This record gives sequence, C-alpha cells and structure tokens, in this order.
Amino acid sequence: MAGKYHQALEKLFRENFGLRSRERVLVFADRPRASDRVGQRRYRCAREAAEVADVLGRGAVFVDFESTGTHGAEPPEILWKECFGEEAWSLLNRSELLKKIIGKKISRPELTEVRRILHGAGAAVPDVIVGLAFHSTSHTRFRSFACAAGARYGSMPLFDPVMFDGPMAVDWKGVARRTRKAAELISRSRRIVASAPNGTYLRFDTGGRKAASDDGLLHRPGSFGNLPAGEAYLAPYEGRTQGVLVAEWSPLARLKKPLVFWIRDGLLHEVEGTGEHADLLRRKMWENPDNANVAELGIGTNPGASRPDNILESEKILGTIHVAFGDNHAFGGKVSTPFHQDYVVFQASVRVEASDGRRRNILRGGEWVL
Repeated sequence: MAGKYHQALEKLFRENFGLRSRERVLVFADRPRASDRVGQRRYRCAREAAEVADVLGRGAVFVDFESTGTHGAEPPEILWKECFGEEAWSLLNRSELLKKIIGKKISRPELTEVRRILHGAGAAVPDVIVGLAFHSTSHTRFRSFACAAGARYGSMPLFDPVMFDGPMAVDWKGVARRTRKAAELISRSRRIVASAPNGTYLRFDTGGRKAASDDGLLHRPGSFGNLPAGEAYLAPYEGRTQGVLVAEWSPLARLKKPLVFWIRDGLLHEVEGTGEHADLLRRKMWENPDNANVAELGIGTNPGASRPDNILESEKILGTIHVAFGDNHAFGGKVSTPFHQDYVVFQASVRVEASDGRRRNILRGGEWVL
C-alpha cells in the first residue's frame, strides 16, 4: 500500500533525479529524538523514499545513524561503507585515511591516495543519493567523492515533508532558467555588492570564480544540489569580503534581537549581540579561525519558497540573499572545516560589476529585475 508521501516522492525521483529503472539509490537519515516531531516525519519520509526508489529503480538501500551534531561534519563510517563498498572502506580504514577525513585533518598527498582508492570503487557507488539527515552533508568530502564517482546527490538537511506542498511543488524548468541566468551573470563579474534595509552592506570579490546553479534538476552524472532547490551561489574569494551583515533570523527561528556581524578582509571579526546563537558563533570562531571565513554568497530563486524559519527553504526564497561562514572547499573555495552556517537576508538588493566597469542589478529591494 502506498504511504503518505508516495506521490510526492515519485515526483521527486522522476522530475528532480530523472531516475531510470536500471539505477540504484541510497537514502540516508539520522535517527531523531522521540520528542522531535519534524524529525520523526523526516525519518518516516526517508524510509518511504527508499521503498519508492526500490520500485522505480533497480534497488534501494536505507542507512540511518546517530546525528553528527553539526552542518558540514563528515558522515559516519557506515555511510562510506554503503556508498563506496566494503573493499574501498576496508582500505581507507586500514590506512587510517577515513579517520583523518572524518576529523577534517587530512593532507593533500593523503587526499590523492583517497582518490586513487575510491576511483576503483566506482561500480559500487549508487546512481542516486538522497541525504535526509538533519545536518547538512553538502560541504563534505563524502559528498564530493560520491559526486566525483558519478552519483547524483540531493542534499535535504532540515527537510520537513510539508515542503512537498510549497517549494517542491514548483515548475522546475522555470526555476532552472532563473537560477542559471543569475549564475551566469555572477560568474562574469569581478565584484558583487549586496545590501538590505536592515543595515546589511557587503562587498564581495569573485576572484574569477564561477557561480553554481542549484536548480533542482539533478539529471547528469555527478550533479549535486539541495532540495528544495533554487539558488545561484558562489564562494567569494577568501580575504576580500568587507562590510556588515545584519541577521534577523537564525537558521530555525526569528532572533529576539538582530545580530550584527562585522566582516573585514574576508573574516567575521566581531559578533555584536547576545543570546545562544551569538555565543555559538563566538565559540566556533575561537575553536578554529577557519570557521570565521566568509564562505558563500547565495541568491534565492524559488517562487514557491516562503518559510523564514527553516534555512533549507528560506535561503531559496525569491528576493533573498544568504551568506555563510566556514567551509567552502566543496564549491570552489579553499577552506575546509567542519562548520558551515548560513544567514538569510530579506528584501535584498544585489548589483554585479564586470571587469570593464559595467554594472547590472539582479535584485532591487527583494524584487527580481533580471
């Protein structure tokens, strides 16, 4: 008998992933607390996703594990084993390379050896991976290696199945057109200026880097994106972002008082404000200076997104920008750290400046003007 989310999950696999009958799927989730109602819904949805994929494709596997505790942390060994196969997992374990990856303490020469080992594991890697754990695996070596092996990877941290009726129920081709247009314009720019009525004003240098288009259509081998999708995003060049970011929302709730983030030379230098979230950021900055790195600028492009209290959806809202601190190695940056935290700014204005001095607006007061 079809489950509660069966129809929405069929749409997910057919439209977003383009799943074919000969393909294999891996679905993973972390185990929620009994008191976490949204987490319980997400966990049930993940189990049903594996069941639906098993019927539509050539087989599906469901893996669950204890929460990693933070966005950007590497997933546990069991997921590496299921994704890359027992032989590759065993080689990584015996050489202690997997331990170093999970601890984010691996050197470049060691990463070369990891790539060599995982290159031989290509046949074991599933065609589609769906990440329904609470904490994001987007900015992890696991995700990067899985995509390098050809997996199509949909990351769905903080996902609430009610999103099937909002940001997932959109014209994905329309979202893709808008997102790709913004990404192309950002990629041709040398500088981006973003502002908002709440006092946010930031200047980013692109350093010639290319923006990515998270458009929700994960049909090509190795493609990656968040779901719900709908953002054009870039890793600004390290050491050059300047300005002030005013955050009125944490990733999951409205703040009692806005926090003011003072940014100089690409780093978060000061958190102005009080409360649990301010204390968390200060602690992360103290633990590792890389956590203060201005990691990402994103522009929301999904007209079906509306919730401000869930960062997975709010950063996709059309007319917003989001800025992240911490890790950016997985999308063109140089910083690898087990931390990545986004903040959304509403009613944003965004102007890009090309190397020849020409300027073009993408957003003006939260309105799309491209």
